[in-house]
Amino acid sequence: MNSSAEQEVVQKRKPGITALDEGTPAAAKDFTLRRMLDSPIEPYRSLFALGAVHAFVGAMVWVLYSVQWISNPIRVHPLMMSGGFLLNFATGFLWTAFPRFTQSALARVRDLLPLLACSMGALVAEVLMSERWALMCFLLMMVWTDVFAVQRFRARGQNPPDSFLFVAAALALGTASLLTLVLAQWIELPFVMYVFARIFFLKGLILLLVLGVGFRLLPAFLGMRQAHKIQLVTEVNGQQHFKAQTLLVTTEHVMILLSVVAGFVCESEMLTRIGSVLIGAALWWSGFRVFHIHRMPERKDRFSLMIWFSILALMLTPALVLAFPEQSVHLWHLAFIGGFGLMTIMVSIRVSVSHSGVAQAQEEEKRSYLPWMGACIIVAALTRISVSWWPQTQTSHYVYASMLWITMLAMWFWNVLRYSVVAEKRKWKMF
Repeated sequence: MNSSAEQEVVQKRKPGITALDEGTPAAAKDFTLRRMLDSPIEPYRSLFALGAVHAFVGAMVWVLYSVQWISNPIRVHPLMMSGGFLLNFATGFLWTAFPRFTQSALARVRDLLPLLACSMGALVAEVLMSERWALMCFLLMMVWTDVFAVQRFRARGQNPPDSFLFVAAALALGTASLLTLVLAQWIELPFVMYVFARIFFLKGLILLLVLGVGFRLLPAFLGMRQAHKIQLVTEVNGQQHFKAQTLLVTTEHVMILLSVVAGFVCESEMLTRIGSVLIGAALWWSGFRVFHIHRMPERKDRFSLMIWFSILALMLTPALVLAFPEQSVHLWHLAFIGGFGLMTIMVSIRVSVSHSGVAQAQEEEKRSYLPWMGACIIVAALTRISVSWWPQTQTSHYVYASMLWITMLAMWFWNVLRYSVVAEKRKWKMF
């Protein structure tokens, strides 16, 4: 019989490491690998970097097309930007923020590796102009994100904000849309189903994620004194009670969600004006009630101003489409570039700075480049939508907008990513 001390040593020993192996270089290496794979990680760093690479490739294809080096990338370009750029940034933010919103376990290295493999696989498929395999990789990214979210929600220490209703809807409908698009590569599906799936993946997925996270964070970014934050339950003497205003706020969120989804359904049925009214109603209601877009940001800094401009761009898009429905494809780029793009880049800067351990004074110093990045994005958006009125210069406008976007990405890489890399290197010194 072993003594109690010997039994304790056996119980603490790593699986697969015997008593003879313990203390050997191989055992130490195995222990270090296990420790590294099980260690928590900040997913935004690697996913933001991959998203920026996707964004560069998505813009560069128009430059290559203008010199006739590649065929027309009109089919894969939307996938590169919505699936490659926006989806990577969105998943990077969700994987970083969701455990904190739910007080659950942070993402581990072993959790993140499949997601990174799918993202890199999608990048290769984009370079090869393979729509089928890019969609397959995006679907796997969505499924793995769904699994991660469900696991963290089940092990939650607290409920997420009530606006995460939009996040749940985005993940469910986004996965269903991508599954439809993947199946359509092999089997014939009803045309309306396919069109809705494509429209929702390209537009609705990120829009619902913006609403879900934005209701919680953007008011604070704008400096509003009272963020739009409602707790679902409150505890009194150890018992949980629903607040009286919960039903009203939840109903409001459900109505906004239904209006957005119904708008994209109408678009898939070629009812562009009706769809614009429904989507516009949801965005304008949110803009005035939640974000107070009719006022300038209370926080007078460059970051808040850029966030304000991005919300305004999202609100203006359905109004312009309502006025010029035949140009909806071009006009939606105001939302893609000036809305989603500008907001994504600005929020990624805030996340990268706040998690890098940079002092407040250094943070303010770094923000001097924000107006230049914002100007590149806004001018790129205006250049892109101007194709609606000057179709004869379509390709050149694509190139101009792409070059402005690439310039912005170069500034983003130089001023933001290097801080994340330094912070990551500092963390891995323990190994």
